[in-house]
Amino acid sequence: MIATLVIGLREGLEATLIVGIIAAFLRRNRTPLAPMWAGVGLAVALSIAVGFGLQLVEQALPQAQQEGMETIIGAVAVVFVTGMIVWMRTHARTLSRDLQASASAALGRGTAWALAGMAFLAVLKEGFETSVFLLATFQASSDTGSAALGAVIGIAVAVAIGYGIYTGGVRLDLGRFFTGTGVFLVFVAGGLVLTALRHAHEAGWIVIGQQRTVDLGWLAPNGSLRGALVTGVLGIPPTPA
Repeated sequence: MIATLVIGLREGLEATLIVGIIAAFLRRNRTPLAPMWAGVGLAVALSIAVGFGLQLVEQALPQAQQEGMETIIGAVAVVFVTGMIVWMRTHARTLSRDLQASASAALGRGTAWALAGMAFLAVLKEGFETSVFLLATFQASSDTGSAALGAVIGIAVAVAIGYGIYTGGVRLDLGRFFTGTGVFLVFVAGGLVLTALRHAHEAGWIVIGQQRTVDLGWLAPNGSLRGALVTGVLGIPPTPA
């Protein structure tokens, strides 16, 4: 639950920040917001459809092929989260300024529909990443219901914070926020690598390196809070191969 909450919070905040900056720019220039919200709504719907579509396709496959698809989803999720961390690390401080410059250029070339396209593409990118990353995390979780609840809470908090930043009622050090969550997500991504390798073995793609390397039962005892954090949040098994 903690891992998906952080994923939902971080990805959701990235999307709401972009939408909030574009909305503030449109409001300042007395431009209608309806086209932007249409783009945002369409992007959210497509992102949800991608997540459900991948899940339905996976469930329709034989067991070995399911494991193979979960391996691919996990690998893509690791690439997404790593790229997201690196990109936000270098762009967090200038995000608002860069977006306003792009918005000004887009508005100068056309109408509010140009900015609706910006919002659509930005939210679609974050939504696709979130769908794939959350799906991979659900597959690695032992309690899918709790993981889904964490994602919903994280996204809801992100929307509330984004709205607060838009209205000026919330001040947040974005550099520290993205650095802190980035460090946590590095460990989550590491756990997803281990999970993807395990799925690859069960799919028959990897048939070597399956000897037990170390016993981490003392670090992650079954049924304990520490065990839930190590195996459930970070994805590190008590008997890694």
